[in-house]
Amino acid sequence: LPGFLPTSLAGSRVEILASVLPTSLAGFRVEILASVLPTSLAGFRVEILASVLPTSLAGSRFEILASVLPTSLAGFRVEILASVLPTSLAGSRVEILASVLPTSLAGSRVEILASF
Repeated sequence: LPGFLPTSLAGSRVEILASVLPTSLAGFRVEILASVLPTSLAGFRVEILASVLPTSLAGSRFEILASVLPTSLAGFRVEILASVLPTSLAGSRVEILASVLPTSLAGSRVEILASF
């Protein structure tokens, strides 16, 4: 998107350092599908470093404040599938606040695929 990521980066891998994310969200990969996002962001792979969610949070819903995320990643809703992550993460939904993104991206849904 103009002002976020240049289209020339489409399809590349973006790595987010653990220092800008809560550790409870670290450790999974998200592939953003073209069917749910503008083509300028489609195909990006985001790797979040560190650990995974504790079992006690499995299946719960929580929010990540925009202040800890790069604006290009804020506002997405991520559904974590049991087939690619430890059982303790299966079915969890992560909601990132949309306050730093244009309305056109806010609330987009991304599925984590079993291809990793």
